[in-house]
Amino acid sequence: MGAIPRGALTAALGLRSRPGVAVGAVLILTLAGCSGTILAHQDRLPCIPPGLPPIAAWVAFNGQAVALRGRDERHVFAVVVEYRIGTTRARGLWIGRDLVLVDPDTDDATRPMWRDRGALDASGIVQGAPTCDWVEDPGRRA
Repeated sequence: MGAIPRGALTAALGLRSRPGVAVGAVLILTLAGCSGTILAHQDRLPCIPPGLPPIAAWVAFNGQAVALRGRDERHVFAVVVEYRIGTTRARGLWIGRDLVLVDPDTDDATRPMWRDRGALDASGIVQGAPTCDWVEDPGRRA
């Protein structure tokens, strides 16, 4: 458990020319390696904004790596993941294993996004560790 399967490294190296597929492969490998840990530590499940269904009901269908700016002007790498939650398209921003920003309906520009105040400030700069202190942020779209 936790070890990378023998053929996975070869497969990942062959995907270099396809960054979108490579990001998906990295996400799958990461989730596969962490699945035992997530099941063993239920208190470590990601915190989600109020009013949204449990994260297990979110179906991921696309992802992209992005670089954000931190307080100290250094880059912080994150992943934007697109989901289907029932019939609604949503988008989440992950830093490591923490969900820090959620656009609960990407097709409705009037619906505000949710931001973890501990992780991101109002301008999108990474502040620190998430606190599960979600605030609606009507001025920003993912």
